[in-house]
Amino acid sequence: MCGATPAAESGPAHVEEPVAYDALLLLGFGGPEGQDDVIPFLRNVTAGRGIPDERLEEVAHHYRHFGGVSPINQQNRDLVAALDAELRARGIDLPVY
Repeated sequence: MCGATPAAESGPAHVEEPVAYDALLLLGFGGPEGQDDVIPFLRNVTAGRGIPDERLEEVAHHYRHFGGVSPINQQNRDLVAALDAELRARGIDLPVY
């Protein structure tokens, strides 16, 4: 397996026994949560790329269409809730973050 750690290289190709997990962690890129967050967020994600403020303002316009809030933020919160509900419905007590 290319790029696998030595421990993974020596382990089985697949797991045949159930494995205990501590939690399910969902990661998202994030985004602004309000009008005041838009330009600082855009400056942060474009840092070092020399993007002019005029272009950042053009992109900020798209966020302002949603009240300055990135729609992906709520979609991720909804996904966490759906995963949590599905695990609980299956009797799996595993926190979802």
